[in-house]
Amino acid sequence: MNKKILSKVLNKEIPKALDEIHYLNSGGCGYMALALHDELKLRGIPSTMRLYSSWEDKVNSAEIDANLESGDSLPNGHVVVLIGTRHYDSNGAYTVGKRVCGDVTRPQMKKMLQQKERWNNTFNRKQIPKLRKLVKAAFANAR
Repeated sequence: MNKKILSKVLNKEIPKALDEIHYLNSGGCGYMALALHDELKLRGIPSTMRLYSSWEDKVNSAEIDANLESGDSLPNGHVVVLIGTRHYDSNGAYTVGKRVCGDVTRPQMKKMLQQKERWNNTFNRKQIPKLRKLVKAAFANAR
């Protein structure tokens, strides 16, 4: 997939498609990041999921693992996907002035998402299958 088409998918197609998902960035950003990360991987496009926060806290992978095991909180205000040098969320390019707290592996994100108390409960998790399908369709229909 060339850069121009990828940019269109990330900045136009996905945000448009995900308008159907209610309160996505109120507890669903991790699910979006995981769906996007997985689709990119299928297409051979490297990406990294990142925790963002308004706080100064930084965490490394070992600290994330320890916090996931203990149930302690993580500095997480939002989850985005890094592609190249740009960050993306369900609205496209992400430029809000929060700070990077740390990078998250796929297994770590899966474990974080299983711990529902870590997330804003405004997002209805029954929308997750639809979210995945919409992200997949945005890539499949890319031209």
